[in-house]
Parts: sequence; C-alpha cells; structure tokens
Amino acid sequence: MGGVIEGAEGLDVTRDGDIVTVTMNRPEVMNAMTGSMFNEFGRIFRDLHSDGSVRAIVLTGAGGNFCSGADVGGQSERASGAVATNPLRNLRRIKASAQALHECQHPVVAKVFGVAAGAGLNMALGCDLVYAADTARFSEIFARRGLTIDFGGSWVLPRRVGLHRAKELALLAEVIDAAKPTASAWSTGSWPKPTWMPTWLTWWVGSPPDHLLLCP
Repeated sequence: MGGVIEGAEGLDVTRDGDIVTVTMNRPEVMNAMTGSMFNEFGRIFRDLHSDGSVRAIVLTGAGGNFCSGADVGGQSERASGAVATNPLRNLRRIKASAQALHECQHPVVAKVFGVAAGAGLNMALGCDLVYAADTARFSEIFARRGLTIDFGGSWVLPRRVGLHRAKELALLAEVIDAAKPTASAWSTGSWPKPTWMPTWLTWWVGSPPDHLLLCP
C-alpha cells in the first residue's frame, strides 16, 4: 500500500508499503529549512515514531541537493511573524526537530546528493545510515555564517569523526566532496550515480521488527 501522508509546505511525505520517504522540497534554495519547516519536521518525525506500521524512513532532498541548512535569508517568514526573532527560540525550535529525528524508533536512512551543509549535514549525520552519491558535498558551514553549530551537530560530529577532527571541520568550515577518501567518515556507503538502491532496503524492512528496534 502506498500513498501520500500528511506533510507540510516544503516537506513532502510519501509512503510505499512499509517505507516512508520524507523529502525536503525547496529546490530553488537547495532545500534550505525555514523556521516553520523545522517545526513541521519535528511534528512529522514524532508522528512517524508513533506509527507502528512504519518499518523504515528515507530522508532526502528534491532537485539535486539534500539540504543547505537553515534559511538564514528567510526575510518573508520574519516579516509575516512565522519565525521567532529571538535567536534562543530559534535554536530551541531546531533542537526540538533534531531531537524528534534522533528519538525516532524507526531506522532512518539519509539519501544524500548535492549539498548537505550546516543543519542539513547534521540532519544527515543524525540518521542511522547515510548513503551519499558521488555528487554530494558536505560542510559544517556555520563559521562562514558567523553562527553556532545546530541540529545536534556539536553532539554527533565528535562521535562520528573524533574530537579534534570535529573541531577542525567546525572552525574551518571546509567543503568535502563525497568522492574524496576523507568523505568516508560522513557516509555509510556511496553509489556512483544519484539513484537509489532498493534491494538491501527491501531486505531491511523484511527483517524481524525486534532486530530493527534493538539496533543502537
């Protein structure tokens, strides 16, 4: 059974059998996340967490990119009052959406191609598995924007690459191409073209439910 589940503006949610795909869909800005999108992202993953019929979730982006992070230039939302002007409130909003992803009981696979930067990178790293096309580019871009790391990056990044490498990536905000050997720290695996590999995912959702729930 497949179909469209309730998503939100900029976030498409579709279902194919036991697998749900969440797609960030603002290709004109490389899927940058607005404040309202962060709110809805958290709501979507909390809803999926409580849905026992879901076996796996794929998180991806539309238009050839994963996610360029928070939409720091989102003037229209600020003007309409949809975004809190208090920076602390915005950080709490982002933290809540990150927490919903990390606490989701179902395995989440990041399908990454194109840009994965800032909160977008940390969103991918917060998934259980990260599969990157050879077109993917990763960056903890916050230093270039004069911002602090968000979406759980300060917690997950040192655990992924080690403390000192995490500091280097955060301070220099370098861009890493998926094709480079150093990119192996970011992803579980890769494929040469921006296509999907459904075979192992189908096997995964067909495995015993307790196996998926008990995996760390």
